[in-house]
Amino acid sequence: MVRTDSLNFIQIKKLFDKYGFLGYDKVGKEGSSNFWLLVQHADKHPSFQDSVLTKMKIEADKGNASLKDYAYLMDRVKINTGQLQIYGTQMVLDSTKTSYTPKPTVEPDKLNERRMSVGLNTIEEYIKIMNKHYFGTLQKK
Repeated sequence: MVRTDSLNFIQIKKLFDKYGFLGYDKVGKEGSSNFWLLVQHADKHPSFQDSVLTKMKIEADKGNASLKDYAYLMDRVKINTGQLQIYGTQMVLDSTKTSYTPKPTVEPDKLNERRMSVGLNTIEEYIKIMNKHYFGTLQKK
C-alpha cells in the first residue's frame, strides 16, 4: 500500500501542477472524487494536501467539487499537521476499542452544525455507520 500511495502521489502531483484541482468540469464527478480520494490518502505529503485543499475550496464554492469531500480533506490536513479537526471526519477507536469516536475537534458542541453546513450527517449517525462498517453491526449507546 505504501508503494502504491507513493506511485499515486507522483501522478496526482503532476496532474495538480498542470491542471489545478480536478473538478467536475474537467473530469466529471467520479473522476473528481477519485482524484480527491488519492489526495486524501497522500498522508506523507500534508503540504501537498493543503495546496489541493486551497484550490478545492474555490471549486467547491462554485459547485464544481464536493463540499463533503472538501470537509474530509480539511480534517485530514488538520490532523496531519497536528491541529484540531473541524468536521469530525477523522476517527479513532475509543479506549474500550468497541466504538469509533472523532479525533479531537474544535468547538465540539458545534460539530453537528458544521457537519450539516457541508452536507454531512450528524456525528452520532456517522459513528453508527463507522461501527457498522468496521464491526459489522450497529453499536448501541
